[in-house]
Amino acid sequence: MQELNQHISVDCVILSFFNSELHVLLIDRNTTWKEGEKIKSGFSLIGYHVYENEEIDEASYRILKDIAGIKDIALHQFGVFASPLRLEKLKEKGHRVITVAYYGLVNPDKIPRQSLGKGVSWFPLKDLEKMDLVLDHEKIIKSARRKLKEELFMGPEILFDLLPVKFTTGMLQ
Repeated sequence: MQELNQHISVDCVILSFFNSELHVLLIDRNTTWKEGEKIKSGFSLIGYHVYENEEIDEASYRILKDIAGIKDIALHQFGVFASPLRLEKLKEKGHRVITVAYYGLVNPDKIPRQSLGKGVSWFPLKDLEKMDLVLDHEKIIKSARRKLKEELFMGPEILFDLLPVKFTTGMLQ
């Protein structure tokens, strides 16, 4: 059995565009997603710890597939979140977890909702501040959104992964 590194994790910000707005994929942490394992309450990004002998990039794809049921999308590493206060809400003093964050853009037509993992759903980005997000996940999502805006200035072709096959000029804007 592979051993998890309890101090390094991966969090994936998966974005999609439907119903005329940007959505993010989150998991309801009240849901048991591995047999016998219930994780802390609230909503979180798709993320988990990496194995001791695993490359970080490989871990991001494994975690996305295992938890959300999503594979075959491009993930882009955009940041490392290492504040010693990341776990402050959990009141776990003396325990520090550094997370490597990735974002991915998904065309909603390519991922049927019924194929998503247990407890995994899309949420409008505009509703984030009303939600009970765990740890620093709101900060990570906002950082991913800023990075996406920067990328758009470099080349808007990345949007084609995000939009449906047929889209309007307004959707593109």
